[in-house]
Parts: sequence; C-alpha cells; structure tokens
Amino acid sequence: QDIFLNYASAHPRRTILNSAKNEIRRAINNSSTPELQDLSINRIADMLKKNSFPPNIVKKLIRETQNTLDKQNAPKKNSKIAYLSLPYINEQTCRKVYYTLRNQNLLDSTRVTFTSGQRLMEALTRSSLQQTKCNKQSDSKCYQCDKSCMIKNICYQLICQICNKSYIGETGRFKRSRAWEHYKSVRDGNKSTAMGKHYLEEHADISMPNIPFRFI
Repeated sequence: QDIFLNYASAHPRRTILNSAKNEIRRAINNSSTPELQDLSINRIADMLKKNSFPPNIVKKLIRETQNTLDKQNAPKKNSKIAYLSLPYINEQTCRKVYYTLRNQNLLDSTRVTFTSGQRLMEALTRSSLQQTKCNKQSDSKCYQCDKSCMIKNICYQLICQICNKSYIGETGRFKRSRAWEHYKSVRDGNKSTAMGKHYLEEHADISMPNIPFRFI
C-alpha cells in the first residue's frame, strides 16, 4: 500500500515530483469533505516519507498542488477573451505589447497575434499594382457591377430595398462573388445567406424587386 516511486530512484527528478503531485491531486479531488481531504493528504504524505521523500519536499508538493487547484477552481472575473491582431514590426515591439497588457492586467483575457503583412514581392506584382478587371460573361453573373466589383478582403453592408434594414459582413473573396451569392439566395428563397434569410422571414409575401438590396 505504501509502495511508491522512491525519491532516490534513478528516474528523472521531474517525473518523481510530478508523480507525487498526481497522488496528492487525486486525494484532494476524490475527497467529499474537508476532513476526508486532510486525512487523505496525510496518508499520501506518510507514504511519500516512507519512500525517502524529505519532509520539506512533501510540504512543498502539497502546498504547490493545493495552490494550483485553487487557481483552477477560482471563479473567473471575466471569461470573455479579446483577440487582437497587430502588424509585426520587431521583437522589441512585441515585448512592449505584452508588457503593457501585463501591467493593465489584460494578459489573461487577451490573445495577441502578429501578422507579417504584405511582402515587397507581392506588392510589386502586376495584380497588386493594377486592379483586376471584371471578367463577367453577362450582367446576370455580376450583381450591381461597378469598378469595385473585383476587389477582395472587404467589409461590406447590405441594405434591404424594402425595409432599409442592414447587414454587415466581410469576405476574403471578390466582392462580385459574395454579392451574387446574396442575390441568388434571395432569388431562390433560401437561408444560405443573411439577406436570403431576411427576405424569407420578413418579406415572404412580397415579390422580389429587380434590385432587392444595395451592396456597399
């Protein structure tokens, strides 16, 4: 019953200590009352001492395990996580960002990513220097065709032509492609897009106008 990994064994010290912490953690989690918890911890402590664990090490392991469990079980003041994307400049700037978040007690509730941005080679390609021309085959394949229908990576707004309700969205594809999907959803009467769902739920009894919404 008291056989355990000996403190003087040839196993890595981290393995020995973690094994002891696991036993302590199991004793705490499986105890239904504070009295039983104290009894279980004392039994684990006696077992560790019989296997050559120094008393001061045993006390330290118990204290560290209890602190860890207390932190895990403590109610979180703010469970919401904020996500922040910043352009990468250099390592010094990254450290300053983390330093600022830590000083403001925001480090635990903020996830920061640093993006490299556009490379010079990509910026100097012809497709980046010259706007892509619309290659539509007919007007039926390009909703509200204009000079900006082939731009990518945009935030856009849809405004219903009947009730003026709006929807804000984003896409990494061509503006033309996303606008056509919204139009097709309205035309076919399905909920595959936000505007299609809006027309189906709000204007099901009204004939679809030629231009059901404005794409901004």
